[in-house]
Amino acid sequence: MSDGVSRRVACATMVTSPSYVIGALVLGYSLRKIGWSRETVVMVSPEISPRDRERLALLWDRLVDIDHVPNPVPTRDLVLASFSHCYTKLRMWELTDYDRVIYLDADTVVLGSLDELINAPEFAAAPCVTAPDQLCAAVMVIKPSKEMFADLVSKIGKLPSYDGSDQGFINSYFNDWFTGPPERRLPLKYNTPRILSLFKPAWDRFAADMGVLHYFGPKKPWDFGASLMPFLMSLLAPSKLPDPSPQTIWTNLRKEMEQACPQVR
Repeated sequence: MSDGVSRRVACATMVTSPSYVIGALVLGYSLRKIGWSRETVVMVSPEISPRDRERLALLWDRLVDIDHVPNPVPTRDLVLASFSHCYTKLRMWELTDYDRVIYLDADTVVLGSLDELINAPEFAAAPCVTAPDQLCAAVMVIKPSKEMFADLVSKIGKLPSYDGSDQGFINSYFNDWFTGPPERRLPLKYNTPRILSLFKPAWDRFAADMGVLHYFGPKKPWDFGASLMPFLMSLLAPSKLPDPSPQTIWTNLRKEMEQACPQVR
């Protein structure tokens, strides 16, 4: 299949921790709000309770049970404890009911059309904002394949990971992402980092055409005290922060979701 109309395409995310359920819910709501018409899939690990699965099913078309893919790096050596389950993300290559999967981490929200990504090649990814010559594993388009999944898993522990996570590993596997065909490199608008709001002129440049807003970092917008983030960031910003701030954008989406679908609470 070569055209986006006939391709079977889904947006997918993954939840391996109860703390990320709310992130996935707001992400699912944001997809509905922008009018995404293709299927949506959330991969869930055994840690996710029946009640949380019911909540996710309200905003995601399909739930797929997955088992963990272990991280070869010892937990004590990981930068973040959450990295212990991050290789499980590779299971997106097992979603072979689809010709393409647009994968989004659960700490993202969709603010603009993703239709352009339907026509992406067999692998494409957005850049990592802190290392632009490296891809960001939070926003990827892939062609699912059992053979590719098996090959990826066979390379775990053999290929290096510069950050001890799936991102470093995937960069090693697709080591020509930066130097290869340009269509494999997605624009920054599909991985706009909230930290960009510290530089209002840069934020304003992307705001009108922002596709995906990414809340990367240890503090998530649903965490306790997250409402203080705009104030704390304002202390670091060389100019006035944008209004609404990234935190306010996420909080407003959550409020809208809970009003439109009270059962998710």
